[in-house]
Amino acid sequence: MKTRYLPSPHHRDRGGAAVDMIIVHYITCPPGSFDTADVEALFLGTLDAARHPAYREVEGKELSAHFLVDRRGRVTQFVPTDRAAYHAGVSRWRGRTGCNDFSLGIELIGDAAHEFTQRQYASLARLCRRLMRAHPAITPRRIVGHSQVAWPRGRKQDPGPRFDWARFRALLSVAGFAPSQAGAEGVARRGGPPAARSSERAPTGVRSDRTPEATHGTKVPRRLTC
Repeated sequence: MKTRYLPSPHHRDRGGAAVDMIIVHYITCPPGSFDTADVEALFLGTLDAARHPAYREVEGKELSAHFLVDRRGRVTQFVPTDRAAYHAGVSRWRGRTGCNDFSLGIELIGDAAHEFTQRQYASLARLCRRLMRAHPAITPRRIVGHSQVAWPRGRKQDPGPRFDWARFRALLSVAGFAPSQAGAEGVARRGGPPAARSSERAPTGVRSDRTPEATHGTKVPRRLTC
């Protein structure tokens, strides 16, 4: 799997916590757009808040995720997996608070009004398998949606009703997955680019971690969806 690496400045030490879960999100910037440039700018801290009224809500905030999967299934990494990114916000999972400390955040370009693409499901499953190899404490049951950890409950709904968990888990369990296998090619665990990088030119901009709650339906949302 080819992975671009765009280093976000928005991350911190995990405080000794081991990585043992993955949180799946969706995001569009601006609302309703499937372009990645402004998402990337958000995570890199270069987003111009004057570009769209919705961006005022995240102006000055440090937001990020470890990975972004676009509609074509292309993967970009922003934060090394041994560092905490800012994606979960106020969160709780099985009695533990502050999920950023022990989780990896993966953003999918999309929203509650549209189906995710076949390439996104395939890339997400492949990426999660590699992350499970690199961090064996992550199990399929510990790959969850943002809506399952956001606190208070109901604060977030991503990856939303259009995300097909059964389809994703079927892809995740394909033959050949060996959780005990060491290493995860193409994934950066520490600072610096991953071992395998795409030859594509890296797009400008970055993505971020905590954004305001979005309201979805069949209409294009007015607020950021991440």
